Amino acid sequence: MFKISVLCLFAAAAAAQQPGRQIMAGSATLKSGVFIRYRAILASTGASPDDFGRGLGEGGIVGGAADGIRREMVDRSTGSYFGYDLAIGPGDEKNGYLVTFRPLPEIQRRGQGTALKLLPIPKYPPPMIVHDGDTIALDLMASPDGKQKLTDYIEILSHEPEPRAATTTADPRDFTLDDGPVRFDAERITVWTNGQKYSGLFGFTGKDGATFWIAFPGQGRYILSLARHDGFTLSGTIRDNVASFRDGGQEYELRFLSPIAGAGKAWRLYIMHDPTYQPWPNQRNMIFMGTDRLENLLPQ
Repeated sequence: MFKISVLCLFAAAAAAQQPGRQIMAGSATLKSGVFIRYRAILASTGASPDDFGRGLGEGGIVGGAADGIRREMVDRSTGSYFGYDLAIGPGDEKNGYLVTFRPLPEIQRRGQGTALKLLPIPKYPPPMIVHDGDTIALDLMASPDGKQKLTDYIEILSHEPEPRAATTTADPRDFTLDDGPVRFDAERITVWTNGQKYSGLFGFTGKDGATFWIAFPGQGRYILSLARHDGFTLSGTIRDNVASFRDGGQEYELRFLSPIAGAGKAWRLYIMHDPTYQPWPNQRNMIFMGTDRLENLLPQ
């Protein structure tokens, strides 16, 4: 079995120490049970052109086999795409796993009506042995002056982590700025619909902003808020690490690995459903989610 699932921020020490902005993340569980997750970080070491990385945001884990994944990203500013194949060889939790990176094969890709050209990444690492919890940093692209770069931080786990159901029974109330930070720290997210865990394709993209959204195939997009806004309705709660809401007779639940707005607390959740939202063509058959500024998410 090869299963793709979603990833936002994860707590691997090597990756957490890297400054920058997360623009994409993803994960996959292989047939062997090995769990691979990555996050793409755009970082700067000094002044550089503001438009570097502006065309990024489309792609993710686009396929794979029983023993690995295919990772792609599109740069629409240059009309190109890039990435890598990653394979996990035989191994175990005690002795480690053989990891091999390979260039992507050149396959016809199109974007906005034009062909996309395949660009090689700066350097593909040699085969290596990794152990449970190890993180690999792989540079994908850099600005001409070398002051900005895009890096994938790839973590290898022997087993897939599993978020728990909420446990608090506190009555939900409205959230205020004095109640502390809100963090969708999704080392691993699972999505449940009417009590059934979703096991299909997932994707995630992160932009500047703290508003979380999720889009379901053929259903448009849901925007989640802990604060009241025009056009939003009180449709759910956030309890511990779980955001749940209702719409059209359906019950949705998003389980994160860590609390969203404090452990043992419950908050009212306001939802806007935008049925007009249209994902990118390669995202239409998957659940896709991310973060952004609220004003960028509201229907035009």
